[in-house]
Amino acid sequence: MSLASLNRNSLRTALVTALVVVTGACSDQQITSSAAPVAPVTPVANNTAGMLRGTVREDGTIVLESLDPAIVVGDTNTSGAIYGNQNVTAKVTASNFSLTNAGGVKTWKFTLAVHNLLNFPVGSIDGATSTPFDTVGIFVFFPTSASVVSPANSGASVTVANTQGTASFSGVSQKYYWYHDRLSAKGLTGDSTKNNPTWTFTAPSTVNSFRFTVLLSAPWPRGLQTQDTSWAVAYNPTPDSLPDVGASPRWKRIGVTYGGADTASASGLTMAVTNSSRESDDDMFFYRSDNLNRSENAYIESRLKLTAGGSNPVMILALIDSVKFVGLGIGNGKIGMATFNFNSLKWEWAAGATVPVTTTQFHTYRVGKFGATSSAVYLDGAQAPLITTANNLLPDNFLPQYAQYVGGQAAHMSTFFGPTAQDASASAVVSYVNYAFHATPKP
Repeated sequence: MSLASLNRNSLRTALVTALVVVTGACSDQQITSSAAPVAPVTPVANNTAGMLRGTVREDGTIVLESLDPAIVVGDTNTSGAIYGNQNVTAKVTASNFSLTNAGGVKTWKFTLAVHNLLNFPVGSIDGATSTPFDTVGIFVFFPTSASVVSPANSGASVTVANTQGTASFSGVSQKYYWYHDRLSAKGLTGDSTKNNPTWTFTAPSTVNSFRFTVLLSAPWPRGLQTQDTSWAVAYNPTPDSLPDVGASPRWKRIGVTYGGADTASASGLTMAVTNSSRESDDDMFFYRSDNLNRSENAYIESRLKLTAGGSNPVMILALIDSVKFVGLGIGNGKIGMATFNFNSLKWEWAAGATVPVTTTQFHTYRVGKFGATSSAVYLDGAQAPLITTANNLLPDNFLPQYAQYVGGQAAHMSTFFGPTAQDASASAVVSYVNYAFHATPKP
């Protein structure tokens, strides 16, 4: 994850464990990821996250052990969800080790699996009391750079060769491996990761061993800790590719025959839809289903511009809770709250006036929901809202009626973004999308 302006106390609260592995590697590779660069959360103090040491032996076996067996949940002074005592709160195991030496470079490869030893699930915003629909997953990230152990003072550096990106967990732009798993409580089926990526390190052939530390970050179920109530999901087109293909975590696309074309590049995600006689070709929405409660604060934020479209809403940024639909419409030269007309089957402007905005230029739009009270729209990080809407003026959540098109998750949909061509052919370029639960809607 990488980009700009996500408050990462909103980022995944942490399932944290520090890992030190002895082997080898070299060089520094810049790897980017999938959400915006954000303000770092408070670092874990004095190794209270539970240091775990891993040693890679010459015979290819890896020993993983805790440096402080006394550490248990609650010993950290930063967050109740930060933990990681090996064989007490979590267990990390290694397998499939290999070492090759060719062309003056050593390459180490192995897989690490994470096993949940807590009495509740992790890896999903929805936890113990409801079926999870969207998995946030588990991020294993590097708070510091790897370092050579042997030979000492070699001057060589260590390269992590194939991480999926960077995000701000306990610091800024930390490399990570992402596990697309939601772990059940200890002892239940599914309490261990299955989608285990292959870890790869490289170093000059002269390197015999190296050391690195990692931390684990994953959301806990709602209500377990008063300190850990915010979660965030981010999408950045440049490293993540398409939202439903390369993002971590994934977004889903509404429907399978809605048409349109999307491409991801350094310029952003380009989304184009064509107005035609076939209703199913007119929209391209990517969504997540995280069961947003009516009482919860939330926001969705995106930096984007329109490149084609009509006078009705062209781009929709929406939050959907169990009762109301909070959607911003971005049209040709104006923005306002949007709704869907069941009679005309078109997106229209909802109650309240539209506001003139040069929508063909990049702007940062944030749609915030203040519990069950009101909503607000902020432009380009301004503290004062550009649009405010009282709860009674917001349209009802109409998505469950479309379950036959979207699937069973329609009743649990929490957010989506994308263009509609129901008024005219439309296109937009999106730099990033962030959304968060229990987060302050105001920038």
